[in-house]
Amino acid sequence: MEKTGIKSYVKRSGRITKSQKKYLFNEKKIKENLIQREGLLDFKKIYENDNDCIVDIGFGNGDLLKSIALKNPNYNFLGIDVYEPGIGQLIKKIKDKDIKNLKIICEDAVEVLKENIKENSLYGVSIFFPDPWPKKRHQKRRLINKDFINLLEFKIKNKGFIKIATDWKEYALEIENILSDYENFRKVKEINIFKNREKTKFEKKGICLNHIIHETSYEKIL
Repeated sequence: MEKTGIKSYVKRSGRITKSQKKYLFNEKKIKENLIQREGLLDFKKIYENDNDCIVDIGFGNGDLLKSIALKNPNYNFLGIDVYEPGIGQLIKKIKDKDIKNLKIICEDAVEVLKENIKENSLYGVSIFFPDPWPKKRHQKRRLINKDFINLLEFKIKNKGFIKIATDWKEYALEIENILSDYENFRKVKEINIFKNREKTKFEKKGICLNHIIHETSYEKIL
């Protein structure tokens, strides 16, 4: 769905702490929390229940995703990210809090959605503060474009949702313009599970820079 060879991220080599290494390279912990990409994912088998599954793309240090999963035990959550330090942090948080309804995939989110997620199988997709790629020559790297929404349209079930937040006004307007073109997505005020959510690390940085936080929520109606 993305243009050939163009990714929405650059995989930077951030510093991995001893604590993160402990969870990243422990085979038992990896097996328990990291899902391997092997064909279409069977959520019932993975989570051992029939609860709806929500995908969170680019979870950063995992604080928000951990918090949402803990507050909503009747939903399953799948975090997708490529940055190992953040993955190590989230695995530690999962183990510390014994969170059963949260799993992780360390892969490109677009590829996972295309190849490993069944059609009409997701209750929702959340994306908090995706890279805005502000320079014009880099905007082709933006994750959220028409091709990406086309992909979500096939993967999200009826009454499911898309939830996006950004502190970049121009990107927010672009996202709204894309989503408003879809007859089977209806704008809603908020998704219940995200009401009174905690702020992400990137969100706090944006607020310190006096950026306005733009949040948008859409429900699939067909």
